Amino acid sequence: MTPPARLRVVEKISYGAGAFGASIANTMLLLYFNFYLTDTLKLAPILAGVVQLVRNGWVAVNDPIIGMLTDRTRSRFGRRRSWILFAFVPFGLLFALLWQKPAVTSQWGMVAWVIALVFLFDVATTAIWVPYNALTPEMTQDYDERTSLNGYRMVFAMLGGLLVGGAVDPILAAVGSSARGYSAVGWGTGALAALPFILVVLVVRERYQPPPGVKVDHGLVTMFRQTLRNRAFLVALLVYVLAWVCVGMASAMFVPFLTHWMHMQGHIWKVLLAVQLSAVLAIPGIVWMSGKLGKKGAYIVGISFWALVQTAMFFLSPDHAPYAIVLGALAGIGLGTAHVIPWSMIPDCVEIDELETGQRREGAYYGVMACVEKIGVAAALASLDLTLEHFGYVGGAPEQSERARWAVRALMGPGPALLLLLSIVVVLFYPVTKARHAEIRRALAERRGG
Repeated sequence: MTPPARLRVVEKISYGAGAFGASIANTMLLLYFNFYLTDTLKLAPILAGVVQLVRNGWVAVNDPIIGMLTDRTRSRFGRRRSWILFAFVPFGLLFALLWQKPAVTSQWGMVAWVIALVFLFDVATTAIWVPYNALTPEMTQDYDERTSLNGYRMVFAMLGGLLVGGAVDPILAAVGSSARGYSAVGWGTGALAALPFILVVLVVRERYQPPPGVKVDHGLVTMFRQTLRNRAFLVALLVYVLAWVCVGMASAMFVPFLTHWMHMQGHIWKVLLAVQLSAVLAIPGIVWMSGKLGKKGAYIVGISFWALVQTAMFFLSPDHAPYAIVLGALAGIGLGTAHVIPWSMIPDCVEIDELETGQRREGAYYGVMACVEKIGVAAALASLDLTLEHFGYVGGAPEQSERARWAVRALMGPGPALLLLLSIVVVLFYPVTKARHAEIRRALAERRGG
């Protein structure tokens, strides 16, 4: 591997374009899918929880399998880009179909239809997302350049979120029928989610070629055992999962919170734009802070601030709607931190593994990472739906009971805040500093030279 210390800007932009497409799909799923299941398809919250549990559980299975397969792939298009090339069209098409209301009336018929689509969609998603993530350590070895690359990536991810935030709610309001609105939005966002990956295939370059005679021949059990034995990766993984479970919970409660507690129907897009725009503007500062304080220090500062903001949301009153926009903007700073820092930690852990084993297994690491995250998010969303069911939340109802509204507030505010505080405790044990990473790189350079 002989990557340059600094990547071309065009390569960073092209890599970021993939995050723009993925973010469109992911933001739609995080913000609207649970609400779509309960309030448009009229599924009982417990059945919506079944769908979410099955969906994330299935992704948790296929993520490590595809990660392992990408490590073994040999193609003129590269180990990673060949998967993206053949998966981006099914990814966009199946995403659009998820938002088409089926011609069935029974609750279990709806569930069966959605789960069938989810199974196919998530295979296509994994075939793009795991190899896309695995490109990061193959593009550059530089400690700070990886943070910069992820900064570009997350700016584009936030821009995708901005597009969803600025367009989806007004389209749904203009169409009038939620089913027709989601259908139209599904086709449009499906195309926009898939097409940017063309740039990734055409412009991004994989700079690692496995040395002759070196094969990645581990099985699934060995893959999990060896990756989770990497202490730095285990810490980074827990930090990432806790942060993204918080993102998943807050996103799933975003629309119900603003609809049933704040009574801000028609203004949801304003809060979402404030969150995403703030995150975009904050990312350069987060990258700068990482260079000054290290990845661990930057994470602690940004996530501590976010935990305070999430807690404050519990105390919002329906009479003070403008404050929701202000708090949304402040939350964007923490959201940007959660997007940039954990993602820039994982590539460093891959090189510790190479130093210890002599193998480059980016696909294995990102596959395990995605698997554990999906299990965590699935458990969190299923628990969220069960909690709403327990407190009497009724999908599609114009008004909710006082108990249900209290549950919505708690799941939007202090619940995610507690997870963020726990992630701060975990990140204190992350062992890879800039100096330590430089030592690892020197040792690898000497081995490759020998």
